[in-house]
Amino acid sequence: DHPGAGGPGKIDCRRANVPGEHVVAPTDWSGYFDGAKGDYVVFSAGDGWESGMGFALYQAQTGKKVFDDAVKADFHALAASPTGLTMRYLRVYAAKCSLRADAAGCWRQVRQATGLSAAQPPDCAALYAREARRTPREAAQVRADPTVIDYEVAVTIVGAAKTIAPAAAKAATCRPAE
Repeated sequence: DHPGAGGPGKIDCRRANVPGEHVVAPTDWSGYFDGAKGDYVVFSAGDGWESGMGFALYQAQTGKKVFDDAVKADFHALAASPTGLTMRYLRVYAAKCSLRADAAGCWRQVRQATGLSAAQPPDCAALYAREARRTPREAAQVRADPTVIDYEVAVTIVGAAKTIAPAAAKAATCRPAE
């Protein structure tokens, strides 16, 4: 409660920050307020990226960013507990390599970075071929385009500790980067 001209529990409309208010630095995140869950505030990015949307979680009590990632569509689950937050969503992961140009080598890198356990990568040959037909002048380059992997994850945040792990809800899919 902040006593102001509007009475107890009301906050004056003023330019100055109220005591205890935390401001997100524009150099740390730029986007939109999406909501709050427990002690966490969710912001979405100002623009989409690789058919997903970046998001960031800030701890309300400290104003510090504790997590950021990219989600395809919406969160499947977002739950606060007295100790932290859990989330499930379809993650958008941009690999630094092309599964089309080097399936085995790139898949090793993707598995190491994401924790995905499938022995074989998802098949994205048809989507790379479609992109090559859509951009015939760049067809030769399309094969080398980095791969984007979409896969279900479960994230747990407790204080400063974060765990992100693939969730077996559905198989990973892949496509060339935009």
